[in-house]
Amino acid sequence: VYSFYKRDVMSKPMVFVIKPQADSIFYLRVKGIISQINLSLSTPIHFVAEQTHEDYILGIFFGLMITMAIYNFLVFVSTRSKSNLLYVGYVISFALVFANLLGYSQRYIFKEFPWMNNQGYLIFVNLTGIFVILFTNSFLELKKNNPKLYKSMNIFIFNNSLLIITTFFFPIKIIVFTTNINLLIYAP
Repeated sequence: VYSFYKRDVMSKPMVFVIKPQADSIFYLRVKGIISQINLSLSTPIHFVAEQTHEDYILGIFFGLMITMAIYNFLVFVSTRSKSNLLYVGYVISFALVFANLLGYSQRYIFKEFPWMNNQGYLIFVNLTGIFVILFTNSFLELKKNNPKLYKSMNIFIFNNSLLIITTFFFPIKIIVFTTNINLLIYAP
């Protein structure tokens, strides 16, 4: 991944300008572990129209996420309910997962930090898992109402925390695999 400002076209998807001749053959080499590539050819006008439409729709999504976070934070301030604060953490980390997946984090948050654009997804997914479990424990009062489930949920908090830490030291391939297994076990 290149720094956002070193790209030929500063757009959230990776964009290459090509100038085909009558008989042109182009090769693209892609290397990575999360094999998600959306390859398409487009005219500049169609590309801009498509990106503008997508930005409007996702702007509504991220606006709703920010609104939910602010609202629940204000509810926390007025009620001191720990559940609302944990929900704010969940909403923010969930929004960061999508910002990372959709390329907004590399454009607006981690402009000069390509490592975070690659590994950030794993960090934010596991952080989302931690917050959703903490929120569930708090909201349902599992420690009091179901101690066995509470203890098992704490194991997943530990797993997610460990996966966040190992993201800094192990190859992405291993972390993707273990994160996916972890999600399959506790995510509905």
